[in-house]
Amino acid sequence: MVVDPHRESQTIVRWLWKLLRGLVSLISGIAIAIAFLAAGGVIAVRYIVTQIATAPPRPSFANDPKPGAVVTPPPPPSSAVAPAPVLPPPSPLPPGAYRARVTQPIGLVLRSTPNRSGARLGSVDYNDRVIVLGDSPDRRWQRVRLGESGPEGWVRSGNTRRLD
Repeated sequence: MVVDPHRESQTIVRWLWKLLRGLVSLISGIAIAIAFLAAGGVIAVRYIVTQIATAPPRPSFANDPKPGAVVTPPPPPSSAVAPAPVLPPPSPLPPGAYRARVTQPIGLVLRSTPNRSGARLGSVDYNDRVIVLGDSPDRRWQRVRLGESGPEGWVRSGNTRRLD
């Protein structure tokens, strides 16, 4: 059998050409797939960012002014000065009582008896004025009245400052 060198070289060239064409197809297929994935990712990210960045619609309530309604401004305050109300003079205090102010920043609990188990009658806020009527025998509690005619009860001593 006679081997034709020209024919043999054509076979090798065809084989190389097929190999090169397959390799180019593989690389271009991978590149196209990567391009599609990247484009899909960009589209998804832009959609999500747009949804997050967009403010929700403004809620409307029943008392909102209607669109196009004319809002009239309130009238300017009158320049007449109202006379200061005349306060009645404070009533005289019982003997031994004095006016005081609460100094405890969290306020005080007003109790029915001079101990912690006494029923809660209410509370006295920080900086409120009270009238101290007297002390318990052990001087740990003070009997106070809220205002001129308010409720009376017991609070812990040392939490008020005398005003008189």
